[in-house]
Amino acid sequence: MMFDLDPFFDWDKPAYTFSRPVHDMKPYSIKTLEDKVVLVHNVCGVKEEDISVDIVSEDGRDRLVINGVTHNDVLNYDYKVSSKFDIKADMFKSVDYEVKDGLLYIYLYKKEPEVTKLIVTKKA
Repeated sequence: MMFDLDPFFDWDKPAYTFSRPVHDMKPYSIKTLEDKVVLVHNVCGVKEEDISVDIVSEDGRDRLVINGVTHNDVLNYDYKVSSKFDIKADMFKSVDYEVKDGLLYIYLYKKEPEVTKLIVTKKA
């Protein structure tokens, strides 16, 4: 016999609070540090091993591409993430990422600025 659990759960919506800087309609935050840029992206429900992060060239632009899908058996639902960001790839020397607490942290390490010595000569 199946029962309807709804009578057992009367959600008190006014009592609900949850705060985070990364929301569904703007699922990312960016923090610029001295040596790197950190992109924090919401990937709630998607396992780290199901996420891919790539740099691709599309229509003459360099793009950071995030994709992932994880199937939840209990809900019979696929949690998905798909985002693209235009970046200046030549400004970075490397990129790595990790997932912690439902958030994807992408670290874009800045290149050291090239210092060229200008040679000055006296005309004869």
